[in-house]
Amino acid sequence: MAGISRRGFLVATAAAATAPVWGGAAAFAASTATVWVPSAADKIRRDRAVPAHPAAQLVLSSARNERQFGQVVVRTSAAATVTAAATDLSGPGGARMPATAVSFFQQRYVNVPTKQNDKYPTGWYPDALVPATSVLTGPDVNAAFLVTVRIPADQPGGAYTGSITLSGGDAPVTVPVALTVWGFASPVTPTSTAAFWPWYQQAALAEGVRWGTPEFKTRMDAYYAYQIDHRVMPNHPPLIGDPGPGPGYHPGPGPDAEPDAYIAQIADYVKDPRVTSFQLPTYASGDQNSTITIDTGKLAKVTGYLRQQGLLPKAFFYLGDEPGSDQAEDVLVGAYKTLHQVAPEVPTIMTLTHRPRQSLIDENNAWVFEQHTVPMLDEPRAVDTLKARGDLLWTYICIGDTWPYPGVMIDDSLVGSQLVPWFQHSQGYTGLLYWSTTAFGTWDGTNYTPRDVYAIPYADDSSAGDGFMLYPGKPVGVAGPVGSLRMHAVRGRHAGPRAPCAVRATQHGDRHPARGSRPDRRRRPAQTVFRRALPVAGPLSGRPGAVREHPHRGRNPGRPAAQR
Repeated sequence: MAGISRRGFLVATAAAATAPVWGGAAAFAASTATVWVPSAADKIRRDRAVPAHPAAQLVLSSARNERQFGQVVVRTSAAATVTAAATDLSGPGGARMPATAVSFFQQRYVNVPTKQNDKYPTGWYPDALVPATSVLTGPDVNAAFLVTVRIPADQPGGAYTGSITLSGGDAPVTVPVALTVWGFASPVTPTSTAAFWPWYQQAALAEGVRWGTPEFKTRMDAYYAYQIDHRVMPNHPPLIGDPGPGPGYHPGPGPDAEPDAYIAQIADYVKDPRVTSFQLPTYASGDQNSTITIDTGKLAKVTGYLRQQGLLPKAFFYLGDEPGSDQAEDVLVGAYKTLHQVAPEVPTIMTLTHRPRQSLIDENNAWVFEQHTVPMLDEPRAVDTLKARGDLLWTYICIGDTWPYPGVMIDDSLVGSQLVPWFQHSQGYTGLLYWSTTAFGTWDGTNYTPRDVYAIPYADDSSAGDGFMLYPGKPVGVAGPVGSLRMHAVRGRHAGPRAPCAVRATQHGDRHPARGSRPDRRRRPAQTVFRRALPVAGPLSGRPGAVREHPHRGRNPGRPAAQR
């Protein structure tokens, strides 16, 4: 019989099951189930002890047109299968949300054997979220459900109640659910943007589909749609072009589609109002460390079509990546001049970790600063100065440990993952870049080789989870990608980011949070290289490294106001 123990958590005796249990295991003897409800910001490792006074109710709050998530953890005194089921949620004035609005995911654990820093321990961490209503658990180990509730845009606001029943035999445990639906809806179009790179060719190999086939198109469309639906913007859709990549786990999203193939496919994807940005093909050959040649004829054909369709304001180029020499900067200056001649309204984003020379500052119009080198107290005007001349400013999380900054590694704090968009927002950045969501191979120093992503959390030798935030669905019988706890955490705070925007709206009355007066940004001191890059404390012209108006552009008229 279920009840509340003296320590506050739910307990029940699970009788022996007679039907086959989930996963094909045999029936188990009677066992006592312990159920507890941790915070959605808490990452529960497999061997973590049950707290002395755990919560026994799932409490959620959300805007409309959102997906909110919580967690339910269970362990049993003997091996058992625990199954979850939800009721309808009843709200004010007879309003209801059907049980189908509630989804369950099994949190899969993966072993992290190496510390990325001295703050987080090694051990078994939850990450992959496999759609499932059952988990297999036992003594001294946790099994966890991620529980999501999808709130329609027209759902009446107010307090809703329902329950989740966990069954492991004849003694079910009931977890009360309390959901508060706020009186406003998140916009269909996010007020912030991002570029989280799906490496489609590695995803295709892990899914067992060949590049360019109808099966490839169907499966990779599912990856793209998953990120769009979770407001984790992919850099571009899975367009099929010729030629495709050769055999092997190649890095990157795949080759550029030829202009005719690109034009035939692109509009159906990027006309979606949920799409805030997408990467344009550059039709470039060579690299920044030698020479870059751009096929301006192909580029003009594609940009002309997108301009005619009114889609070019969402576009960006990405050609320069952390240039580390004067030669690389000179090559990029020449390439950017060519791109700006063909499409002057399109930003040319470039990741940057060191001092750029004046020629690059004058020519470039979009900057992506590594998270731990962003301007803070020592450069309070840098972001505003660059934005004032029309530049686009993003930030990015680079390879490896990011402590003490927010991070998205498997062994990072889930609070930190949720803080990533808040950090971006607090510094005045309008976008977030992440290098890959589907690096399903392991880098050996020369090439990527296949790996079991569910068992080996390293795409390289740096940090667990770096380079992937999705999992291949094929190994677990899912026709599409499997999400991760980390992506849900980032997504949960990146819908605008909706929480920062909601705070801003509260602070500034009914002014639009994306365009209203900015509150003072309180920045913590941090080590940065940006002082050497853009010394803006004095006059802004006439000295090396100064920010000046672009000689041939000025404010970018084609960029949405929310991104200026």
